[in-house]
Amino acid sequence: MKKNVLPALLLIALALMPQVKAQQLSTSTAKVAFPVRLGILADSQITTSQGSHDYGMRRKAADRVARVAIRPAAVELLAPLMLERFLIKLEEQKVDVLLYLGDGANSGCKDELDTVFSLLDKSRQRSGIPSYYLIGNHDYLGTGNQTKMDIRQKLCNSSGTANPAETKKQVIERISMHNLQSAKIDKNFAYSENTAVYPQLKTCAGDDTGQFNIHHVGLLSNRGKQQPEVEILLVDTSDYRDVDFRPEILSPDTSCEIFGGWGTKGSMSYKNLPEGSQIGTLAKLASPTAAYRLVASHYRPFDMNAVFPFNASISFVRDALGDLLSKGENIWVSGHTHAPSPIVDRFNVGKTLSNNKGSFDGINVGSTTDYNPHVIIVEAHGATGTRIGTSSLGYTKMGYAQDAVCSKVLHLARKEVALEGICGKRDYAVALGLDQSYRKPCWDDKAAATAGKNIEAFSANASATLNIKPDEVKACLAYVATTNEHPKKKGKAAAAPGSAIARP
Repeated sequence: MKKNVLPALLLIALALMPQVKAQQLSTSTAKVAFPVRLGILADSQITTSQGSHDYGMRRKAADRVARVAIRPAAVELLAPLMLERFLIKLEEQKVDVLLYLGDGANSGCKDELDTVFSLLDKSRQRSGIPSYYLIGNHDYLGTGNQTKMDIRQKLCNSSGTANPAETKKQVIERISMHNLQSAKIDKNFAYSENTAVYPQLKTCAGDDTGQFNIHHVGLLSNRGKQQPEVEILLVDTSDYRDVDFRPEILSPDTSCEIFGGWGTKGSMSYKNLPEGSQIGTLAKLASPTAAYRLVASHYRPFDMNAVFPFNASISFVRDALGDLLSKGENIWVSGHTHAPSPIVDRFNVGKTLSNNKGSFDGINVGSTTDYNPHVIIVEAHGATGTRIGTSSLGYTKMGYAQDAVCSKVLHLARKEVALEGICGKRDYAVALGLDQSYRKPCWDDKAAATAGKNIEAFSANASATLNIKPDEVKACLAYVATTNEHPKKKGKAAAAPGSAIARP
């Protein structure tokens, strides 16, 4: 009997051993959840009131193609209010860090940038939440694609009032100052940055020669503070140094730019030259052992590298960054698209003609002013929110929803008789800058100014009638203008004024 028991016990022990081993393995490799909540914003494109309304890429014809070259007057005038309200929403959600993914300004004008950074500074002072900014194409290029300073200056200043267009170097200095101030109060991350200046890429009289020979990168890391190890790479996707074909047409006589496509695509330098490269710098700054790594940029990886012809690599990153992103869990967060809802992507890592090191997920956030304005919160995926691809992170979309008060505001607007007419009409949608009348030949700088006066006067009157703050009235007008910004598709009902933005 005992002889039969011993083999049986041995068989049972052998059968249990793999299970014990598997249980030990899963425990030792169990991943700690992403420990912070990130508020992500982008693309407010706050527009100066001092520039020309129908000039450069702000022409009516350009808007029919680009669709965000010009926006309803109420959107452009109230963009700062919309940004402020989104910042307050994120503060109320008690996020740990705010990331602004570029294009806070429309043409890189001083007053535009002053407004953006003032709102971010006030948010930080009000809430104690650090915010970090990274550059977008509109922050230093006129309407996002104009390099020539004479064009940029007219976009910033057509009235004779001093309002200079700032160079990329000046914008980077603003960003650095803001980010370093945030780092002083950041309880979750340590911040480091690197600014590199390359030899001049071109020296053409009349052009802003400081636009393309400098990049700025930052790194947020909780190394040594808490587990798991998390880092966020703040990258400059306007780093065009290694673009083989620069998207421009030059004059054969002066070598000056006649037409440029800067801003259409993004880029990150990768060549190992004596001055280094952005990807090389990131590879040196980053930890090879981070459990989570977020790459934050203005452009999506899909929107990077030369316009034409394509780089021989076919890749948005080279092997140096590919080596980094092939380890740990990586998420790429980006802006630029003005998408009406967040876009979840899947990107290849280090893919060249003969080399693919894997893939990872990304999330693209839309705008605080256009296309169904919204921001997102990125955190560990849980019971709420939407998973980002196959990752363990998720996002929650926060829309610019208005309550029933908005319907009352619009009811008053439809009956308002004191509005000053524009283009020969006193219709409330035209007079308050709520529709696409800005595309009409009769709409000019004076019309835009008149819409601003009407908004102020109506907001004061509606505020007294409804016993609400004037900003609540303006917030409603801005929301309605965003719903009217683009032609409504046939067969689809428009969002009713006052209805909440759809959530994921």
